[in-house]
Amino acid sequence: MAEDAKVTFTGDASQLLAENRKLRDEQDKQTASYKQTKEAARQAAQEERQRAREAAKLIDQTRTSQEKYNAEVAKLDELRKQGNIDEETYNRALIKQQDLLKKSEQAERR
Repeated sequence: MAEDAKVTFTGDASQLLAENRKLRDEQDKQTASYKQTKEAARQAAQEERQRAREAAKLIDQTRTSQEKYNAEVAKLDELRKQGNIDEETYNRALIKQQDLLKKSEQAERR
């Protein structure tokens, strides 16, 4: 069982209040510093996400038709493997991707 704590103060109350003020001021500084750090981290993460989107867009723009086709087929394979789409949907989507590949290849030849 815990006993009640007893504190006895034998000094000037103004000293105690001054120390308390110092501690609160330090706590306020630490809180402000934490908020600044947290905001900087949030901003850095947001900028990183934006760079990643831009990189993905650039990569996609520079892919060949065959590379795009391969990536789409890989996605379809994964969706079918995980049971997210059935065989009929997979086959229709695969035919669509094959058609897109043919059209893209024809356009590139022109």
